[in-house]
Amino acid sequence: MYFYNAQNDKMKLLASLVAALLVIPYSLASYITINAQLPEISANDNAAAKFTVSNTGDETAFSVQTSFKSAAVTFPTLFSDKLEPNKQVDTFFNLNLTNNLLPGRYPILIITEYADANNYQFSAVSTSFLAYRERTSS
Repeated sequence: MYFYNAQNDKMKLLASLVAALLVIPYSLASYITINAQLPEISANDNAAAKFTVSNTGDETAFSVQTSFKSAAVTFPTLFSDKLEPNKQVDTFFNLNLTNNLLPGRYPILIITEYADANNYQFSAVSTSFLAYRERTSS
């Protein structure tokens, strides 16, 4: 004579489920978080600027390149081979403002491009301003 035991079936199902979960490999995701900072630049004819780029993620960023877009002035392109997690790179540069600018405040678009360890390309965008002689709208 056969007796059906529902409790026994539940225990077998639970044991099978636990065994399956132990066999499935788990994955951990790592990430890169790029922070680019260029404080507003106040200038007359020449200006000194400090640009800081940092990685607050847990994976190294490779081929870190920063370019600046502005109608007011030409900026240098900045390059760093790699940026380790929780590290930052400070770059100082001078700007020569000879484009016959009118006094005013000009926007600067900051584009930082980088790659992960698999050479997948990413970018981070931020902004700043150039105040030439006065802080009014240009």
